[in-house]
Amino acid sequence: MRRVEKLMDGWTFTDGQGQTAVLDLPHTWNGKEIQAVNGRRKDAIAGGMSLEEAMQKYQ
Repeated sequence: MRRVEKLMDGWTFTDGQGQTAVLDLPHTWNGKEIQAVNGRRKDAIAGGMSLEEAMQKYQ
């Protein structure tokens, strides 16, 4: 059975003065970042880089 976790809730951010705020991130924020990284990996592999190298280089 597949399990779903909400990773966007309850993030704590600290500003330059040390003040903290707990925020919930939009659900697309993390997804867009992951898609960008996967795109760079795909391009690198198409250009001849090994899967292992691409996974290590683009994180």
